[in-house]
Amino acid sequence: MTFSNNMQFKDLYLNDCLKNFYEYEPKGTKGGQEDLAEKVRDIYKKEGLTERIIELVQDEKGDYWPGKKYWKFPEYDADVDKVFQDLNKNRSGGVDILSDEEWKKTAKKLLLVIKELEEVSILFRFIRPEKFGIYSPPEARIVWVPAGIKSLGKHESHWDNLVEIYDIYLNNLKELKENAGFGQIAQVDMALHVHYRRLQKNDEDARKFEKNNSALRKIRVDNTTRLLFSSYDPGEVGKAVADIAASIKGPSKSYNNIMRAAGLFLSWKFESTTINFARSYPEFKQIEENIKLERKKEGKGSSLLVAAIKFLKSQYNISHNRLEICIGHRNDFVHENILPEKALDKLKDLKDAIELLEAHQKILNIPSSS
Repeated sequence: MTFSNNMQFKDLYLNDCLKNFYEYEPKGTKGGQEDLAEKVRDIYKKEGLTERIIELVQDEKGDYWPGKKYWKFPEYDADVDKVFQDLNKNRSGGVDILSDEEWKKTAKKLLLVIKELEEVSILFRFIRPEKFGIYSPPEARIVWVPAGIKSLGKHESHWDNLVEIYDIYLNNLKELKENAGFGQIAQVDMALHVHYRRLQKNDEDARKFEKNNSALRKIRVDNTTRLLFSSYDPGEVGKAVADIAASIKGPSKSYNNIMRAAGLFLSWKFESTTINFARSYPEFKQIEENIKLERKKEGKGSSLLVAAIKFLKSQYNISHNRLEICIGHRNDFVHENILPEKALDKLKDLKDAIELLEAHQKILNIPSSS
């Protein structure tokens, strides 16, 4: 399969994966996943959530799909039955438990008894394939959802974290669905499964899709950024990125990109640490107010960062020149005025300045900025 340009490639590759799905996951003796979804939907429409639906999607005989190779539902016990009956009462009362407004609540209730996100997503996928897909670690890794971590740390509840991760994953599938022109979200997870299998065989078209598909690249950047900044502040990220830049030998496009990203993160951390340190003193508040008034009156004013450095110099024996040099480094990174051969030294100066300020704050028991 060949493509003459990126636009064709973007539109056609996942369609080809979907078209060839049953070459990788053969149909069962009674049909394929579409047939299973139709059967599950009929039962759900008439009876709601039932043990029969669990039996169908578990498919021990392989009538429709080989799901039993990958997943195992828990026993249908009294706890599962109670949750099913509670949800069915809501349905009887006119509530669509899988609507945009309700599905997260439904997912959490099911997770409390079924325990695994994968199994809950299977139920959703076969009840409403146009809206839901199976959350599977191989496919989640393709879009760089944190499958192994399964927690963004945003919520106190482990189950709330799982629901949020499934929501992120579904939004990723929705973007790919629109990119490929599919009618169902479930078709995307089927196509991604084939893509994953092709990657295992080092397929050339699969590698090109990984490298060139703009929708996939955007999704990965979004997910990586979300994961990083939900748990780490830009200063921590900057230090790690600076270490990566230092490990790359010789200037290159990737080196320049990584180096500048590290510089921007560390510059932010240096500025926020310096200003927040100064703000811990009541005396600095008046200085800050004067700068604000000056800017309001004249449309410009003194730099708050410069003022904070001068103030800290007057309070402590902190090397004023050492911090002042970092103002220049900050400006260089912000305005892309950096020679690659000088970048690592400037990153080191910024890291050293941040550590110096944080050490003073620790001695004085002042909370550091985050």
